[in-house]
Amino acid sequence: AYENPNDDELCEWIAERCQKSAAEKSAFSVCRANVGRHPARPLHHSYHPDIFDASGNYDQMRERLASRRAEIAPERADVQSFFDLQDLDDELSFGLTDLRRHPPRSPFDLSVGGLACLARMIDKFRAAHCNCLGEYWCGEDSGFDRAVLDFLGLDQDAFAEAVAANGTDEAMAAWLGERLSNKNEEDKAEFNQRLLTASPRNDRQQNFLLNAVSRLDPSRTDIESFAALVLLDDKVSFARLKAGV
Repeated sequence: AYENPNDDELCEWIAERCQKSAAEKSAFSVCRANVGRHPARPLHHSYHPDIFDASGNYDQMRERLASRRAEIAPERADVQSFFDLQDLDDELSFGLTDLRRHPPRSPFDLSVGGLACLARMIDKFRAAHCNCLGEYWCGEDSGFDRAVLDFLGLDQDAFAEAVAANGTDEAMAAWLGERLSNKNEEDKAEFNQRLLTASPRNDRQQNFLLNAVSRLDPSRTDIESFAALVLLDDKVSFARLKAGV
């Protein structure tokens, strides 16, 4: 690594010395990415002899993962492997949100102010602030974000500045102040219902939704709203990323 200081040169150096096939490399990557996760099917020992206990399963590693997760982020049930845990440690250590590694919170998450998509929007603005937005759309580029900003009477620049200055959800809720507290529960419930059940209104939108579901998981014929599509996209896209496919 010292003699090949950039990634391209280092990759060339490794390629010259690695005799493994593409399939073997993929299998190795999948195995390492799943350390700590209960596998759907047994994984081959030869790629990771150090991570199994004597019975050839992940029990010991899963216990270690659960213990460490409980120490640093007990609310993060999405952290299912040691790769996930490393990502979380990076984020906590460096104060960043990296949506190239994991999705933002669900549009159905009401943990900030009882408002749908608000927690998700905060995650995206945090990621944008540290240039880690990945493939996501944020602010005026996102239909969900536009709806939340409009409901709260905010523009994206003011919200972006607030996210940069307030590092926790509690601080963001405090900054929103009366913009949230002036909304009664009926207003919020109506907004949430409208946003989370929004579905195609014309043939073009219907074709978009059907094509997206077909690309992600054709078996999910139950997907009828854009919020449900977003959730499916998050799940499938990052599962594919972690599986290396």
